[in-house]
Amino acid sequence: MMENPFDDWLDFPDLVDRVQELFEIGFYEEAQEILDKYQNIYHDEWELYFLYSRLYTETEQMQKAIQCLHEGLKYDKTHPDLLLGLFYVYTMIHNAEKGGKYLLRALKYHPSNEQVLSSMIWYYTEINQLDNAIAVFERLHSDGTFNPETYRNGGIAYQRAGRIDEAELAFKTALQLNEQYEEVIDILADLYVFQEKTDKAIDLYKEILKKSPKNLKVLSKMVFCHLQAEEHEPAANVAKDIIRLYPNSPAGYVDFGYVLLNTKEYDLVIEQTNKALDIAPLDAEAFRLKGLVYAEINQSNQADESFESALSLDPDNLEIMRDYYNHLRTTQRYDKMLNWVNTALLQQSPDNLEEYWFLADYYRDQGENYKSFEYLHKAYKIMPSEHELMPLMAEILIEEGHIKFSYPILLKYVEKNGWNEIMKEFEAHKEFRSKFSRESMHFLRFWSKKSPDYRTFIFNTYLKKFLFFFSCLIALLLLAPLWMLAGIKGALTLAVLFGIGNAAYHTGRLFIDRQNKLLPKNQSVIA
Repeated sequence: MMENPFDDWLDFPDLVDRVQELFEIGFYEEAQEILDKYQNIYHDEWELYFLYSRLYTETEQMQKAIQCLHEGLKYDKTHPDLLLGLFYVYTMIHNAEKGGKYLLRALKYHPSNEQVLSSMIWYYTEINQLDNAIAVFERLHSDGTFNPETYRNGGIAYQRAGRIDEAELAFKTALQLNEQYEEVIDILADLYVFQEKTDKAIDLYKEILKKSPKNLKVLSKMVFCHLQAEEHEPAANVAKDIIRLYPNSPAGYVDFGYVLLNTKEYDLVIEQTNKALDIAPLDAEAFRLKGLVYAEINQSNQADESFESALSLDPDNLEIMRDYYNHLRTTQRYDKMLNWVNTALLQQSPDNLEEYWFLADYYRDQGENYKSFEYLHKAYKIMPSEHELMPLMAEILIEEGHIKFSYPILLKYVEKNGWNEIMKEFEAHKEFRSKFSRESMHFLRFWSKKSPDYRTFIFNTYLKKFLFFFSCLIALLLLAPLWMLAGIKGALTLAVLFGIGNAAYHTGRLFIDRQNKLLPKNQSVIA
């Protein structure tokens, strides 16, 4: 019986399903073969170009991905998947500003699309408009979203804003919606490590290991968590388990090498890195570990060679760059160090907070206070929740004689952290001995003990008084020319209008306050 040539034919919906299945299991070459086979037949389908863009994104061919997405827009210029695709690709190549234009276009055409709004949370977080990011997330949350990515993006916004408890809750909700969301598992574990709650991070990974006991990535993360808690023996046991389960992978040897680095067994570390490189001669992490151990034993040339080998294999790895430029600073090769710091800054990542901290500390040591202040301020703009930056900025201003400019910074600090040991040190500073300075510090101590609601009340009260006296001043200034132009009638008319306006305002406020007393708590007649 003759074989029908149409038996293997794929209609476009079947083609899409087949290619997506291949993407999920990482068979990108097979996916491209199918796409190429049908390219001329389905050339007018926007989704064909979207699939190509996914293929090129997964294989890190970003410019080709951008070209395909633009080609798709020729057939459907408003489709949210194409516009969001351009946003994500441009963000991945550290050009969030350009990507944001396509996201805003998607928002214009699809103002209620949940995926667009979820992406807006990420975008606002990337450009450091955290209040806007949180507002969009809370809108979606109140609408009852079930999208785990929305909770992931909202959690990151809360974390950047320093609202750690809400960040944790958002990440947990994302995991309830998708237990296999690996990125969120790692983010939540890192959050626990940051809070020095490594036991929670370890428990999180143990839950995953119950379902997938041979998960190499999770086992490696367990080693890291144990090391953060200085639990060397459990870390070594997990690393040995990795070697036993995956003897032909460099991962276990590298992880065990990190354990030995923490216990200062340097010869054994080099032995483990050599085993890893015997298995995988192009493993960047093994070269990085080798660089760290050579730096520890003051073999600078070998450390340089190892770090540069690691960066030649993984040129965008920020962690390797940081290890290298810290080594260069230790060995006082500052020009080369600054070159690598600037290379790291070209990544334009929110993680560059560490680079700004590093430069601020370096220039402070060099006595260049203004440069140090500049980088502290940049770090604060990226991460306003990093409250420990504020005392350092205030200290530089005080050293340079700009005492009055330090007060607003210290005011923000006490609002977040209260009156603590750091503020006591500022209070005892020799520059705060004048009467004005003493009164300013007394005010900061008083202000730190008041609740945010009280501060808002005080601000509103004095704002109202200011506006009232300012309006009286304007009325008096208008009175003279009106008297000259219209005589006593003009002056009386102005006085009457001012009195009516003032009475209407206070009557309205009285009515609203009375209505608010009748409403349940947390509700108001004012939105």
